[in-house]
Amino acid sequence: MSREGIGMRKVKEIIRLNESSKLSQNAIAKSCKVSSSTVGKVLKKLNEKDVKKKLPDGGAVLSEEKIQDALKDGNVVLKRDMPDLQYIAKELKRKGVTRLLLWEEYHEQHPEGYSYSQFCYIIHGWKKNHATPTMRFEHKAGEKMFVDWAGDKLYYMENGIEKEGHLFVAVLGASDYTFAGVYPDEKLPHWIQWHVEAYQYFGRVALMTVPDNPRTGVKTASKYDPELTPAYYEMAEHFGTVIMPARPGKPRDKAKVENAVLFAERWIIGALRNRQFLSFGELVSEVRKKNEELNRRPFGKMDGNREKLFNEIEKQELKPLPEREFSIGEWKKSTVHIDYHVQLDNHFYSVYWRNIGKEVEARLTGTTVEIFLNGERIAIHKRSYEKNKATTLKEHMPEPHSMYLAESSDKLIGDAAIIGPSCQEVVSRILEKVPRPEMGYRSCLGIIRLAKKYGAERLEKACSLALKIDSFRYRDIDDILKKNMENSQPFNGFKIANFNHCNVRGGKYYSNTRRASSC
Repeated sequence: MSREGIGMRKVKEIIRLNESSKLSQNAIAKSCKVSSSTVGKVLKKLNEKDVKKKLPDGGAVLSEEKIQDALKDGNVVLKRDMPDLQYIAKELKRKGVTRLLLWEEYHEQHPEGYSYSQFCYIIHGWKKNHATPTMRFEHKAGEKMFVDWAGDKLYYMENGIEKEGHLFVAVLGASDYTFAGVYPDEKLPHWIQWHVEAYQYFGRVALMTVPDNPRTGVKTASKYDPELTPAYYEMAEHFGTVIMPARPGKPRDKAKVENAVLFAERWIIGALRNRQFLSFGELVSEVRKKNEELNRRPFGKMDGNREKLFNEIEKQELKPLPEREFSIGEWKKSTVHIDYHVQLDNHFYSVYWRNIGKEVEARLTGTTVEIFLNGERIAIHKRSYEKNKATTLKEHMPEPHSMYLAESSDKLIGDAAIIGPSCQEVVSRILEKVPRPEMGYRSCLGIIRLAKKYGAERLEKACSLALKIDSFRYRDIDDILKKNMENSQPFNGFKIANFNHCNVRGGKYYSNTRRASSC
C-alpha cells in the first residue's frame, strides 16, 4: 500500500507561506491542513536543493519537475507518481502509439496514478513549455503554388463497378486561391495532367511549384538536391516554373497545401459524401462546381474570399502561360540491342546502328516516339501499338545490312517470277506485309521450294487461288497443294480447312444407320 501524500499544490503553498510571511510551521500546517512534521520535512528537503527555474527576464518561478526530484527520495510522498514526460513525447512520435496506449502502460505501473484526462492535461502542459518554435511564412504574390493529393477518396460507378476518384489540390500561396480536380489514379500521366490543368485554371503560372516527394514526380528525394523524373522536369521547363519539393519528413514546408487539402476534403468530399455518381464525367462536373463554391466562400476572419483576393493581389504577379500547348509525354530508359533496336511497350524501334549497347531515353506520346542519347534526339518514329513487332528505318542500318536486304528481296522476287506471275505476286505481298522484309524471308523461301515437291505449274495455280481468296501464307498454299485444290474455283465463304482429323466424322457417318467406331 502506498502512503497517503500531499499534492503539488499544497507543496507550492507551503513554500509560498514560508517565503512571504513569518508564520511558524504550526501555522503553515493549519493553513494547509497537514501535519507540522510534514511541513518541516518539505521545507528541509527543498532547502537542500534549488527548486526554482530562472526566467529570461531574470526572475524565477517554482519548477514542478525540480520539486518532484527533490521530494521523491525523501520521506514526503506526493499524491501521484508523475509520468516520464520526455519518454512519452518521444514515444508519441512513433507510428501507432497513442496517448491512451501510453496511459494504460503508465496505469499498470502506477495503479493509483493520474486518470486519463489528467494524464493528457499534464502532457499538454508539458508540450506547451517544450514546444519547438515554428517560423511563420509570409508568401509573396505569384511566388509559389503548392500541390498535393487528398488522402480521402471520391467514388463513382463505371460498368456496374464502383471505382475510386483521387482528388488533387493546388493552392496559391498569397491568396489561397484553390484548384481541385479529380482523376482515376495517381500515376505519372495524371500527375502531369493535373499540373497542366491547374496552370490553365489559374490562367497563369507561379514562379515556383512546391510538391511533396511522390515517385511520379521526384525520382530521388533529398533535402539538398532532389532529382526529378524526366517528364516532370520537362513539364516545368515548358511552363517556366521551378520545382521545389518539400524536404522529406517536413510537412510544415507545405503547410499551405495541407490546410487547402483539409478545406477541400471538408467542402468538396464531405459535401458529396452522400451523392452517387453514375459516371466519371458526372463526378468531374460536380467537383468543378464545388471548387467554384469554395473559392467564393467568404473568409472566416477577414473580408472577401479567395477569388476576390486572387484577382486583387496575385493574378497580375503570376507569369503568363506559354503560347505552345504542352504535350504530355512518358519517359522511359532502354538499352540499344545488338539488332540496333530498343524495346518500348513491347514494340521495337530502330536507332542508328553505331549506338548499339548504349543506354538511351525515350519520350512516348500518343502518336510519336522520340529517342534521345545524352539529351540529343537520335531517332523519331510514329508510335505503334502492335505487340512484338518492329519499326525500322533503312537509314539506321549498316550498309551491308541494307544491301543484303535489297539483294535478298530482289532475289526472292526474281526466283518467284521464274515460277509465274501469281507466285511473284504472293512473294511481293508477303514482303510488303511484314514490318521488316527479313521477317518474311523464310515464308517466301518455303513457298518457292514447294515447286520442287509439287512442280512449278501446280504451285503457280495454287498461288493464283491463294490470291483470289486473299490467303497466301505458306501453310495455306501447302494445304491447297496437299488436297489437290489448286484447280478449284473459289466461292462465297470458300475456306481452306484441314479435315484429316479423327474427331471429324465425315459423310460416311451419316450414310450408315450404325455409328462408326471411334478412330
